[in-house]
Amino acid sequence: MTHSRQEIHWREERFRLERFTELGMAVRRRTAEPGQNEPAKGTLFYIHGLGESGLCFERVICDPRLAAWTHVVPDMIGYGKSAWPEQPFSLERHAAGLDLLMDRLQLDSVTLVGHSMGGVIGLYLADRRRTRIEGFVNIEGNISPADCTGSGVAADQSLQEWLDGGFQAFLSDLYDPNDPEDPGSERNQVLQAYGASAHMSDPRTFHLNSCDLVRESAEETLAARLAELDLPQIYVYGAPRGTGERSQQLLTDVGIALSPLEPAGHWPYLDQHDAFVDVLVAFLNRQDGAGRQDGPGRQDGLN
Repeated sequence: MTHSRQEIHWREERFRLERFTELGMAVRRRTAEPGQNEPAKGTLFYIHGLGESGLCFERVICDPRLAAWTHVVPDMIGYGKSAWPEQPFSLERHAAGLDLLMDRLQLDSVTLVGHSMGGVIGLYLADRRRTRIEGFVNIEGNISPADCTGSGVAADQSLQEWLDGGFQAFLSDLYDPNDPEDPGSERNQVLQAYGASAHMSDPRTFHLNSCDLVRESAEETLAARLAELDLPQIYVYGAPRGTGERSQQLLTDVGIALSPLEPAGHWPYLDQHDAFVDVLVAFLNRQDGAGRQDGPGRQDGLN
C-alpha cells in the first residue's frame, strides 16, 4: 500500500453526491474528464461489499489513469449514506435496486466493478440485464464457504443475538488500534476504514445479507453462474491473504481469468492500488492485465 495514514480519511468533496429520494439511495458520481483529443471511454459502476459504502473506492475512481471513464458509486440501501429500509433488502433485491438506478441514470452500457458481496450482487445484476453490462471486474467476490469470514460471524447468530450485542462486538473486534506489536499496520488502517463504513450500516441488513452470502457460497455454484454470463470478466484477488485455493480452483475450472495481486488481502485495490488500477485499465482496454498464481492463501477477508 502506497498511501499514507492520513490519506485513508476520505474527502467527499472529490465527488458529486446525489440523492435519489424515490430510491432511498445516495450515489457518488465522477464524470469523465478525458485528456485533449481523447474521447470519453465509458462508465464504471461500482458495487461495494458487506458493511461497506461506496467511499471504499475513492482512490480508484480519483486515479488520473481512469479519468477518461465516468464513475458511478452507489451506497446500497441499508449501507453508507443511503436510507435504512423498513424491511432489509436481500442480495437479489439489492440487484433490483441497482437495476432501477441504472434506469434512473439512463446507463445503457457499463462495466461492473464489484467487491466481496458486491461480486455476488454484480452477478445477479449482470444476469438481469446482460445486454446492459459489457464487462465485469469481480474483486474477491464470494465463491465457496471459505470466503465467508465476516458474513459467517453474523450468520452464526440469530437476528436477535446480532441486534442484542453481536453487531457491536463484531465492530469492536475488527482491529486493535493499541496493538503494541503493530498499532499502525497497513491492515489495521484498512480495517479502520472498513469500520467507519460498517458503523453506518443497518445491522438487520448486514445480518440478512450475511445469511444470503453463507447460503450462496455453500452451494458452490457461483463460479459456474459467472461463467454462464458469457461476457468479458476477470476475478481479482489478494495473495496470500485473500481468496483461497478452493475458490480459485472453482473459478479456474469454469474458465474465469484470475488476477492475483500481492502482497495483499481481501482489499487488493487498497493494498496494491497502483497494480490494481493497472489491471483495471488493461481489462478495460480488453488486454490481459495479469497472470494467475497458484497455491493456497490465508484469508483476512470480511465477505
